[in-house]
Amino acid sequence: MTIDELRGAPRAAAYREKMAREYPDPTTLTQWAASLATAGRTAEALEVMQRVPPLIHDNPPQLLAWILFQWGRIYELRAEMAAARSFFEAARARLPTVEATVHLAQAIAATGGDPRPLVTEALTAGRHPELLALAGELDEARRVWERYVAALPRAFAEHAARFYLGPGKDPARALALARLDLANRPTAEARALVVEAAIAAGDPATACRLAPPLAAGTEAQQFMAWRAFSACHRADEAAALAARLGIRTAIH
Repeated sequence: MTIDELRGAPRAAAYREKMAREYPDPTTLTQWAASLATAGRTAEALEVMQRVPPLIHDNPPQLLAWILFQWGRIYELRAEMAAARSFFEAARARLPTVEATVHLAQAIAATGGDPRPLVTEALTAGRHPELLALAGELDEARRVWERYVAALPRAFAEHAARFYLGPGKDPARALALARLDLANRPTAEARALVVEAAIAAGDPATACRLAPPLAAGTEAQQFMAWRAFSACHRADEAAALAARLGIRTAIH
């Protein structure tokens, strides 16, 4: 991932497309597909991924695991968790990274399975905070996340914020970390995280101030904008998004 991609620069996506068209190989095509998926263009991303397998002429586990993981992420972004689970399983079978393990565990849970055996096995290799959280060891997960954030705040602010929004159950801490992430990585994804944290922390003013650009984003970002506008009683904007997203709202 480039610095431009981390900072949400449009030229990064254009560069990925240019490279994939001029030098199509498994890496450039997968990078382009991942860029499309991040922008909410998941159907196009899947079309690009169909061009990858015929171009794979060797099978180093690192390359295959990365391709399979990115493919799974596209399905995850589409909320097609059974398909995502299959790709994450295949990716982890080739290279059992923490990232693949975490996403696989979440996909197993989302499809009615029990991720505990997987998480327990993975913890024997390393006590990563995301694995600790999945195992229910929340106090230790909290300590490790704070240690990571203290050492490298820009690198870990986003993931730690998501932990505090979820099992860590500390919306105020999540909001502080999400703001730090947005300052370093001004993307729509980072903005949506701040909006979500602000709503959870009881700060609808902050959520509404940041929400308008999300109304033109992916469906997930539009949904977050709808939540923000609903929280701060901007009824017309909330109603417009509800209609676009097919959300039924109560009529008072």
